[in-house]
Amino acid sequence: MSSSNIVVRVKYQKCNNLRESVNKTISYISDKKKADATSIDEYNILKDYMQFASNDSYLYEDKESFSWSTNGDIDARKDLSDIKKMDSKGILWSLVISFPPDFAINKGLITKVDYYNLTKNIMPQLLTGMGFKMNNVTWYCSLHRNTDNPHLHINFFEHHKTISNPKIPYDVIYKLKSNIANYLIDNEKFYKLRDKEFKSITGNISLSELTKIKNQKLFGDKYRRNLNK
Repeated sequence: MSSSNIVVRVKYQKCNNLRESVNKTISYISDKKKADATSIDEYNILKDYMQFASNDSYLYEDKESFSWSTNGDIDARKDLSDIKKMDSKGILWSLVISFPPDFAINKGLITKVDYYNLTKNIMPQLLTGMGFKMNNVTWYCSLHRNTDNPHLHINFFEHHKTISNPKIPYDVIYKLKSNIANYLIDNEKFYKLRDKEFKSITGNISLSELTKIKNQKLFGDKYRRNLNK
């Protein structure tokens, strides 16, 4: 699989007040108008895809969970406050990983849980590749669906600074994109089986096709024309 459909944008910020900068980032990724608020911990595939309310379930849920990390849903602000000892100054890294919508759907990146499982697989390799010690770093993600292309916001920082050069090397980004592509290949059979099972439950309605319908609802005429090409 070519990684050309996987777009990774990276930046870092040298922060004089690391906690304050992280809090600002949390506010942005948790914007209710942008973020998928569905709960990973309470995920139910039929509930997510069979309820077509006026407020789309991508953006509104009884239990709102905007961020996740290794073990599922998190309250990013609470997690930050729970870190009692961390440097006042530090570096905050931010990544945006985006996919063309048809590519994401066809490769099985449909539910928020799909994106969660992807990040759980790729993040340890990314962080260790950059030289981080896993017990000295916090990372969290959010999935935004407010544009044509679904995209992940990934942020991470060290509790105590050990990295002297904050720039993420090109070879690390290249390997990240390669790991994403390999993950999607490795899980291709699972996604096909899931779609088959979903069709048997819903009366031959494909999960991927239903997702396209939901995206048409979200993004309107422009996206609809692209899907029907």
